[in-house]
Amino acid sequence: MNNTTDGIPPLVNPYDPAKARERGDQMTIVTCPIYTSDVNFFKLIRPTLGTITALMGTLWKKLILECNERNITDVSKQTEFELFVAGCRILSANEYSEYTILKRRATGTAGRGLPNSPISGPMSQTSGPNDGRGIEVARDASPTIPPVIPNVQSGGRTGRGRKRKGQETTSEQNHVE
Repeated sequence: MNNTTDGIPPLVNPYDPAKARERGDQMTIVTCPIYTSDVNFFKLIRPTLGTITALMGTLWKKLILECNERNITDVSKQTEFELFVAGCRILSANEYSEYTILKRRATGTAGRGLPNSPISGPMSQTSGPNDGRGIEVARDASPTIPPVIPNVQSGGRTGRGRKRKGQETTSEQNHVE
């Protein structure tokens, strides 16, 4: 079984107790009653050990990062926090794409990277020269042919119909009033 999908890391708990001990970070266990059917719902999707811990740790960490980005960092922002969490929803891939494009425009980072691309930031330089001239239009090597002037019929006048094969036209017949 492949543990990565299109460069996205596998679902793991971002709160690793061993790393926390190394850094001297304190950890706690959060307990929350949840219906058994809701827990089993995710276990049926991903029956791997650690699914619930990885799922809740990942969502918790994303919530923390989003609150920091929205400057919801202390008790003075309690109302904003409650409104954000109560109105929070998961975006579809298309909605997220639109959100990131709008966010780039708002923050002035538009044009850095490609829309719908996991790669962001400036594009890498190429080895081709940049002379600033742009591209040249290819010219046709055939001799210049004068433009064809259409014979426009006006009303039902005689003598100004369409030319038949082999019939000569005069400048008077090509004149359009």
